[in-house]
Amino acid sequence: MTITLQDVAMILALPLRGHAVTSRTETPGWHAQVQQLFGIPLNIEQGQGGKKKQNGIPLSWLSQNFSHLDDDAEPWRVECYAHAYILHLLGGVLFPDAGGDIASAIWIPLVANLGDLGRFSWGSAVLAWTYRQLCEACCCQAPSSNMSGCVLLIQMWMWLRLPVRRPKWRQSFTPWPYNEPDMKKTVAYIFESTATAHAHRDVAYKHYVNEMDCLQPQHIEWLPYHTNEASSLTLNSMCNRDSDYFMYQCPLICFWAVEYHLPHRVMRQFGKKQDWPVEDISTGVELHK
Repeated sequence: MTITLQDVAMILALPLRGHAVTSRTETPGWHAQVQQLFGIPLNIEQGQGGKKKQNGIPLSWLSQNFSHLDDDAEPWRVECYAHAYILHLLGGVLFPDAGGDIASAIWIPLVANLGDLGRFSWGSAVLAWTYRQLCEACCCQAPSSNMSGCVLLIQMWMWLRLPVRRPKWRQSFTPWPYNEPDMKKTVAYIFESTATAHAHRDVAYKHYVNEMDCLQPQHIEWLPYHTNEASSLTLNSMCNRDSDYFMYQCPLICFWAVEYHLPHRVMRQFGKKQDWPVEDISTGVELHK
């Protein structure tokens, strides 16, 4: 089993069609770009030898300076807040790194032109980034190591498919306030109001491992988007707009992270018979250099 482009679309309603999310990774002069985008300077604390401690914008700085927009704000200020919101979404939700509080400077040139954002395949980029971060997490050994990637996507994927510590389905839903087709809910709305589980990390880990070890094929929800709960939702138009891409066997690109989308390995997730043996496509060391 694995997360696929179908899951990204159904859970996050991100476009799969479009240009690859990539650009130059060198970001000279990004401080000046920040002031141009937001109208205020970003004062980065200096480390030893005058080196910057991070190459990006602290999410806490964005929250502190752009948390409230007046109803009568001028258009230029509304645009500044739009830049801040999208940058916070990219760095804090869709493409977080293990640092936790930084939106990388590589996003600044993309965010600068709001009109171009719709041209990119954000769904494939999120999946590429998440695959890469999961791969790197498997190599971490330090007790303080963190996992990165789109945790929201991973969490919803697990809850939709696996019974391990899954919260109960909602029996009723809060009325959705938006009527535009591209602003409607996604399948993740099933868990719109669930109780937060609290447990000691080490104890919870042992419980999760034990439950995972006991899983059998009949315990898996192989087709979560065909359940009665999911079918009862009026979904965002983006969830199925790019359904032709759900089973594409293709590279996924997010800047330096290049991963393969290999749905032929998990055909049961699409309601199809799994071929065996599966075509061998290397996703090892060479891909991750």
